[in-house]
Amino acid sequence: MGKYLILWETDLSRVPEDPKEQLELFTKLNNMVKEDLKNGPTKDFGMFLGGDSGYTIEEGTDEEIAMSTLKYSPFIKCTVHQVISADQIEEIMKKFKNG
Repeated sequence: MGKYLILWETDLSRVPEDPKEQLELFTKLNNMVKEDLKNGPTKDFGMFLGGDSGYTIEEGTDEEIAMSTLKYSPFIKCTVHQVISADQIEEIMKKFKNG
């Protein structure tokens, strides 16, 4: 299982102009995030102060993470970065040292 930093950004061209429709969309997306925090791969979520972008920390398989990000499309664009822990880095350095 991998760990991922996902930077997300709202595609503002997909957001309805009508304020009531905007509220409905953002409520739906926020409820999806809350569900992912409760039962999905999302371990942490945050929105940057500008309000149209942020991050998540997720854990899972490549397929689980792909499914997690795709369900927010086309309203949210995601950039996914797989990360490794300090222990993993130490193991890599040991292997590198020993050839």
